[in-house]
Order: sequence, then C-alpha cells, then structure tokens
Amino acid sequence: MVKKLLKHVILQYYKNKIAGLTAIMACFVVIFFITVVWPQREFMKELSRTLEQKEQDIKALEEYAFSHPNMKQYLGEMEQEMERLNTLLPDDVGLGKLLEQIEQTGRNAGVQITGVRPGAMVNRNGYYEMPLEIIIRGPSAAVLGFVTRLEELPRFIAIRSMSTDLKTLETKLLIELYMFGTAPEEKQTQDIQNPD
Repeated sequence: MVKKLLKHVILQYYKNKIAGLTAIMACFVVIFFITVVWPQREFMKELSRTLEQKEQDIKALEEYAFSHPNMKQYLGEMEQEMERLNTLLPDDVGLGKLLEQIEQTGRNAGVQITGVRPGAMVNRNGYYEMPLEIIIRGPSAAVLGFVTRLEELPRFIAIRSMSTDLKTLETKLLIELYMFGTAPEEKQTQDIQNPD
C-alpha cells in the first residue's frame, strides 16, 4: 500500500510538473505572439497597404505614359491651351487691346462707337469683374451683327444688358470683363462680401 501511495504521489508530482511546464510554455507562446508576431502582422498589413498604393501610382503613371507617348507634343498642346485660357481670362485688364478689338468689331459690323465707359473693378474672391458700358449708333441689323461679333472675341466677356433709344438709334451695351490675378490698382478694386 505504501508503494501504491508512493507511486501515486510520484505520478501526481510528474503530472503537476508537466501541467506547470505546459502552462509556462503556453504563457511563453502567448507572450511571444503578443510581443513578436502581432506587431509583425500589423507591420505587414501596413507594408501591404503601401505596396498597393505604390502599385496604383505606377499603374496611373503607365496609363499616363501610354496615353501621351510623345511628351514634347503633349506639352506643346498644353502650352497652347494655357495661352488660349490666358486670352480668355487674362491676368490683367488689357483694356487698350480690348478697345482696339471692339473698335475693329464695330467697323466690321457697320456701327459707330460713340462712347466707352469702364466701371470699377470688383473682387470676386479669385477673379475680378469690370463692367464696361459701350454706346453705339447704327441700324438694328448692324447692332445685332456687332453684338454677335462681340461675343466671338477671343476674350471671355458677358453681355449683361442692351437698351436702344429709337429716336437717336443709340444702343447702350453693358458688358462684364473677367480676369484672374490681382487688380492693377487696389484703389479701383471694390471687395464684395456677399455677392447677389
């Protein structure tokens, strides 16, 4: 009986020792997983996201290069487009050149320009507007031809109003000029807080 009891105690001792070692090993595995494996998994996820982003960037560059095989030609086209846009919406008023164009347009249309009066420039947060009143004299068909040709000028303008005095055959046009950049003289610039 003592042998049995001794055998049982020794067996219990080894079972407890194995259970303790197993528990210690399990703790080491958990600690190893938390301190080594888990951070590496997060790092690998971040690397995968970075790799996907770089692959997307490369794909976009390849598509761009494929759609524009001749870069010099493409840059030339872009410069021409910039020149066209700068003509439509210049950085300055360019009133002298515009008045020459308006005068030539009036001659071509068969009307007489009797007056031109520029208004104050208005800051519209990123671009400027300047009203310009033009008074012309001529028959109605010539006036309509002038308005049509005025809209075809290379500079972007908007005709805001048109009124005709039937007795004198004078027509008053109110147009808006648009430009980017800063106003040439800040004294002429009027800031608008809440445009209508």
